[in-house]
Parts: sequence; structure tokens; C-alpha cells
Amino acid sequence: MTSAPAAPTTPDEAHVPLRRLVAVGGTSFMVIAFLARFPLAMLQLGTLLHANARFDSFSIGGLMVASMGIGGAVVGPLAGRLADRHGQRRIGVALAVVQAALLTGYLIAVESGVQLVPLLAVAAFCIGAANPQIGPLSRTRWASMARPHPNRNRIVPAAMAYEAVADEVSFVLGPVAVSLIAGLIDPAVAMVAALVSGLVFQVAFAVHHTAVGPAGHQVDPGRPQSVNWLHVLPLVTAVASVGLVFGSTQTGVAAWFDGQGQGSLTGLVYGCTGAGSAVAGLLVVNRLPERFRLPVRILVFGAGLGILALLLNASRDPIPLALACFALGLMVAPILISSYAAAERLVPPRAAAMVMTVLAMATAVGVSLGVAGGGWLVDNVSIDAALLVPTGAGLLAALSGTVATLQSRQLPPPPALRR
Repeated sequence: MTSAPAAPTTPDEAHVPLRRLVAVGGTSFMVIAFLARFPLAMLQLGTLLHANARFDSFSIGGLMVASMGIGGAVVGPLAGRLADRHGQRRIGVALAVVQAALLTGYLIAVESGVQLVPLLAVAAFCIGAANPQIGPLSRTRWASMARPHPNRNRIVPAAMAYEAVADEVSFVLGPVAVSLIAGLIDPAVAMVAALVSGLVFQVAFAVHHTAVGPAGHQVDPGRPQSVNWLHVLPLVTAVASVGLVFGSTQTGVAAWFDGQGQGSLTGLVYGCTGAGSAVAGLLVVNRLPERFRLPVRILVFGAGLGILALLLNASRDPIPLALACFALGLMVAPILISSYAAAERLVPPRAAAMVMTVLAMATAVGVSLGVAGGGWLVDNVSIDAALLVPTGAGLLAALSGTVATLQSRQLPPPPALRR
């Protein structure tokens, strides 16, 4: 008679290699889900640069980006809930088509010389509201595909690490592509590229065979049967803090290079944040010992983020600034990965897409507030002030991790880890 395998205790045993994730998810899913992230990665910086080019104002650009983020935050959880109830395929296709139509109208209005900023902000809000939520739905698919596996509690964090890497790589390449197209051709062309890629890849993601169907009333005895929002809230705050870091850093870096007449370098330097996050996701997070619990990771890496963010104001040369952005990325990946993995353990399958969407929208809101607040600080105070926001955001993430750690002591360990 054989006994159930014990929980791994060494880093090698705990490590889930990429080939195992490929076996679980499939190559086509991983490729399509990766490419479907690019439109959002391109839209954020693209909208900022496009609005600044047409209105000569980072504040207006920040307002447009913030409006998109708030639209996603308000409607995104509803989209996740609809995907839980009616399946990802139908909802995903509808959102991709609607967003493409709304973005087309927005671009036509701006390029036609419309100066009604409040009207354009409403249009941007609607574009954000129609975001197909690729990241949250992809994470939900991983949770669904991993559910039958006996080492699910290892696979899911590894999948969340991969998802963070996919996010960050897209947010490296997306801004680079946007800044190059905007600098060498025109910001409007960069926005059109985001529109076309969204319509193609997001629809492909929605109709892929891995799409999760209606959740109905499926029950998982190893997970809670209802969402305890009190325990989810610190995770929401942690990922929102990371969004603040992204948004304020992006705006501060863009403003500095714009002032130097080197706008095409913005994406390359800011993209180092995503590069650092990708490196941390690939080489660090998936090898951390199980006893280094998820909430404690948020606390530790949040504190590290707050300290390392001070490097942004240490130099204004491109290379040191790029290195500072890379250092921030090393801290943000563990916060995001740990938050998503902890959330997956706290919610029932029938609410997974909704909760994952709430976390993603919290990040988007953080980005939007970081861009808007950073834009205001750039225009009214200084670039240095905008680049101090990431320090406060890192400390907020550490506080969130502290609360989550205290709460986790009240919860039983995941079923696979019980003795």
C-alpha cells in the first residue's frame, strides 16, 4: 500500500519546471494568452504619449489613462462574474469586439480635433470598461487545469509566477513598441497597432479550447465555499500598490526623457521594470521554500520595494535609471505572484474569475492613479516628486502583507500541506 506523497521540503522538490506547466496548459494556450496581453500593455503608454502629443499635456494624458483604468475597475469584476456564469468564450469575444469599436471612435475623435476633454475621458472610461481581462481569465484557466493534479498547490503558484512573467514581458515589449512607433512614425499609428492586435489576439484567446465554461455550482472540498472579502482586501491593496509603482514610474520616466528630447528611450528604460519582474518570476519566486509563506513574502518584498524605489531619484542618466527600474521589478513580481496565489487558495472555483479580475483591476486602478497623480506632480511640482510615489507604494504593500500575515494565522493550511 502506498501513502500520499509528502509535501516537498527542498527547493528542488518545490520547484515546478516550465515543461510541467507546458504539459498542463499546452503550448498553444501559453502563446495565445501571451500575445493577447500586448494590446493592454501598448494602450497605457500609447494613450499617454498620444494625448500628450495632441494636447501638449501629461496631465490630460494621465487623465485618459486613469479613465481607462477606472472603467476597467468599475466594470471588470462584473465581466469576471459574467465569465463565471456564462463562460469565458462568449464574454471574451463580445468584450474584444466592443473595445475595438470604442477605441476606433476615440481615435477618430482625437484625430479630428475634438477638444472636449471630459467627453474624451468618458470615452476612455468605456474603453477600459470593455477590457477583455486576459490576465485574470488566464489565471482562472490555470486554476481550472491544475485542479485534477495531486500537486496542485505547487502548480498553481508556479503558474501564477509564469503569468507574472508573461505580464511583465508584455509590459516590457509593449511600451518599447509603442515608444518606437510613436517616436519614429506617430503616436496615432501606435494606437492603431494596439487596436488591431487586440482584435486579433484577444478573440483568439477567447475562443481557445481552454476557455472555462459556466461555473454553475461546482464545489471544491479543498477550498472555501464563499468569498471572505475581509481576507481578500489586503491582497487587493498589495497589487494596487504595485500598480501605483508602475504608473508613477512610467510617468516620471516619460516626463524626464521628454524634457531631454529623448522620448524614444522611455519604453526601453521603463521596460526594465518589467524585465526585472520577469527575472524574479523565472528565477526566484518559484524556488522560494514553502515555509516562506505567501503573505510574509508580500510583507518582505513590499518593504524592499519601498527602499529600492529611492534609487529612482538618485540619478537622471539613462543607464542608472534603467538599473533602478530593474531593481524595482525584482521586488514587484513576488508581490503580484504571492497575492494571486494566495487569492486562489481563498476563493471557491465558482467565484475565481471574479476575484482574479478584482485583483487585476486593483492593479489597473493603481496604475491609473499612479499615472494621473504622477502627471499632476510632473506638471505642478517636479519630476522628483512623481518618482517618490513608488517609495510610499512599496510601504503600503508591506503594510498589506503584514495584515495578510496576521489574518493567515487564523486559517488552516491548504489541504495538500496538512499532516
